[in-house]
Amino acid sequence: MSWSRALLVAAILLAGCSQDRPETGDVADGPTAPAADCSPDRIADPGATTRTLTSEGVERSFILHVPRRYDGRAAVPLVLNFHGFGSNAGQQMAYSLFASVADTENFLVAAPEGQGTPSHFNFRDVPPGETDDVMLATDLVDRLVDELCVDRDRIYVAGMSNGGVMAFAIACRAADRFAAFGAVAALVWAPECSTARPVPVIGFAGTDDRIVPFEGGEVACCGRPRVPPATETMANWATHNRCEATPRETEPAPRVRLLRYEGCAPGSAVDFYVVEGGGHDWPGAPLTGATSINATTVLWRFFAQHERGQSHSRS
Repeated sequence: MSWSRALLVAAILLAGCSQDRPETGDVADGPTAPAADCSPDRIADPGATTRTLTSEGVERSFILHVPRRYDGRAAVPLVLNFHGFGSNAGQQMAYSLFASVADTENFLVAAPEGQGTPSHFNFRDVPPGETDDVMLATDLVDRLVDELCVDRDRIYVAGMSNGGVMAFAIACRAADRFAAFGAVAALVWAPECSTARPVPVIGFAGTDDRIVPFEGGEVACCGRPRVPPATETMANWATHNRCEATPRETEPAPRVRLLRYEGCAPGSAVDFYVVEGGGHDWPGAPLTGATSINATTVLWRFFAQHERGQSHSRS
């Protein structure tokens, strides 16, 4: 399966039909020195602000949430939070409630705005007039590392739907810039991902998803491509991460199955949360109905276990 076909899988991918264009290539590694602390202090007011940056010559915007305990002296983690197809950064911040967890756990959250109409993110086969959002992600990290006191070894990516595919695409194309990756309601794997290092990934999918079918089949939009089962996608990540072939299954909450692949390559992990009866939703988000888990707190708990460059397996 080609990269563009594999990434089209998520109900979400490109708005309309993209035209032929040379591939943009992988994103080069950025600075690697960790920032244990910052001097001079990199002060920022707490709360959410809308900011802009330039990526590939185009001005883009993002929402930055600074936690209440951020002091500009001690380096803190950063989470990039990508919205779904047709949504926006403000809706994703409200939907995921990452700001609340960030205030408690003391990490920064940056939610980029997509591009085009409907708003979306590109990660390969970028249409004319648009830009590569994997490059946007790395440009955004560079900007925030320069301006704020960010721990470069604890930078994470999460996303919903199109944003979830974005998170796993970044795991394939810019793995060395980030510590772990989380995708909700749309999971993707392509053979090209095999060139990336083994990485920690966590996925969420509902068995009654009407947009991206859990058991595989035709996606309910975007040219109606056919997709593999979600379990197959996560098994491919497990193979890539050199995990044991059969996951250990537990029930961490009612109507939720956790498929955890064990024995993975050092520094990597694969967790897959299956929400029985769940739809194309962010578990635990407002207006999604009763859910016995909260994806945001689960994501952060997973992220907090991983730092870039770890040589040990998860305990």
